[in-house]
Amino acid sequence: MKTFDATIAKQQRNHSPTVVHHLKMNKITISLSKDEAIILTEFLLRFQEEENLDIKDKSEEIALWNLGAILESNLPEILDPNYKNLLIEARKNIQKK
Repeated sequence: MKTFDATIAKQQRNHSPTVVHHLKMNKITISLSKDEAIILTEFLLRFQEEENLDIKDKSEEIALWNLGAILESNLPEILDPNYKNLLIEARKNIQKK
């Protein structure tokens, strides 16, 4: 167990505060500009109304790319060889809520 604890401590020193928060609390904090938040909110509201994820403006595509980059940089799990199983489990967890 000491090896595991040392590994976690090393990971916490080498990652941003967002990832440390993630490792401790199983949560990720996302920081967006106000413009990104407005654009993404409109995109999601439109999806709720139309049930269609069509991109209607280049800004939506850029905001989604930015969000994807933020998520990728804060999810070391995407490099885990067991990622597909983690994804399946995450989907089950979300559907339970």
